[in-house]
Amino acid sequence: MGELVSIDKYALDNLPELTKLEATNNPKLSYIHRLAFRNIPTLESLMLNNNALNAMYQRTVDSLPNLREISLHSNPLRCDCVIHWMNPNKTNIRFMEPLSMFCAMPPEYRGQLVKEVLLQDSSEQCLPMISHEAFPNHLNLDIGMTVFLDCRAMAEPDPEIYWVTPLGNKITVETLSDKYRLSGEGTLAISTIQVEDSGRYTCVAQNTEGADTRVATLRVNGTLLDGTQLLKIYVKQADAHSILVSWKVNSNVMTSNLKWSSATMKIDNPHITYTARVP
Repeated sequence: MGELVSIDKYALDNLPELTKLEATNNPKLSYIHRLAFRNIPTLESLMLNNNALNAMYQRTVDSLPNLREISLHSNPLRCDCVIHWMNPNKTNIRFMEPLSMFCAMPPEYRGQLVKEVLLQDSSEQCLPMISHEAFPNHLNLDIGMTVFLDCRAMAEPDPEIYWVTPLGNKITVETLSDKYRLSGEGTLAISTIQVEDSGRYTCVAQNTEGADTRVATLRVNGTLLDGTQLLKIYVKQADAHSILVSWKVNSNVMTSNLKWSSATMKIDNPHITYTARVP
């Protein structure tokens, strides 16, 4: 069984007799969806300490009508608008071991007690933050595999999540593609992966306050290509003392970077096809 990295939408549903839930000591659990819980009317105690959680949405707590206590200590909490509901003046929920709840970010609050910072900071909107623990930085893959790249982010207001491929193509939940599919929660699926699919994939989480980005590097059969390496050159004609070659430039590349010691070049279209006769 794989490590628990996130609790996604409706992960726990229709558990009418559950009174206590414990998900502790998961070093990669860094994200809980706003709507992670549904139809759990009797839950009283939620134990989430010693994970990698940066925050927990108020709506998640509001979906648990009988909740009395939460254990969130020993998590790297972000002390900004996402957790303002934890202010003792705004909630009746009891936080276990509050003297072990410290801010990990932003830098100006690092190391301070959460309850003290929340009495000072009252901003209602904040930047997206991608959960680093759940994000794959480097992957080594075999040809033909289907890979799933998880990207989770929290912010107020909710961020839009999209991905950018190594060739500069933007992948959204509306993108229609046999190769790529993006879930509403931010997971990019790449099917039947090939060497030419290797490269650096960028996740972008964006709202009205700004954006956060993370890059996942994929090697396929030990190979890592970038946009310039994916350039394909075709031999159109071979003579005794020269050859005629042509190549196409990717849509995200404005000019060709190929250099020849001696060549006569014809540009059919500066954004599409180049032809060169090389002596």
